[in-house]
Amino acid sequence: MRLFTAIEFDGQVRDSLCNAAEALRPHTVSGNFTERANMHLTLVFLGEHGPERLPAICAAMKTAGGETFTLTLGSFGTFGGGEGRTCWVGMEHSPALTALQASLARSLKRAGFGLEERKYTPHVTLARRVTFAPGFDWRTMGSLVPAAVMDVTGISLMESRRVNGRLVYERVYHAELKI
Repeated sequence: MRLFTAIEFDGQVRDSLCNAAEALRPHTVSGNFTERANMHLTLVFLGEHGPERLPAICAAMKTAGGETFTLTLGSFGTFGGGEGRTCWVGMEHSPALTALQASLARSLKRAGFGLEERKYTPHVTLARRVTFAPGFDWRTMGSLVPAAVMDVTGISLMESRRVNGRLVYERVYHAELKI
């Protein structure tokens, strides 16, 4: 099972992210755009694990805890090159999000999971392998990211898999945050 932990978005935030992706689309020559149902904010990527590891992951998620908080969409950005750029929407600075992600990573490490050792940069991928249309300046996209705010009340364990050639993210477990 290919697993990651995430914040799942409500309909309003998914709509805002899809609107940003649709605003981007005419300015691209090519790209793999994220489907609405797959829009999420990754907290910790776990990689491939068997079902026997699920209880340890769920326990680590419960241990990480944290309180509910508000999340706000932020700026547009890109990274990468080579086979195209990855286009994303970031989150406004949130000490609660940073603390939740760090606590979750610590809990998972204590449970024996090897995690990437890089700074957490919260972002939602709109599209991968993007080639921009000639003359387009992607920095102008910032004004096209609609404002969206959401109360985060829980975190989810997600499985990533291919179904009939489509990438599908399915919730395996959900842990509520404290109110």
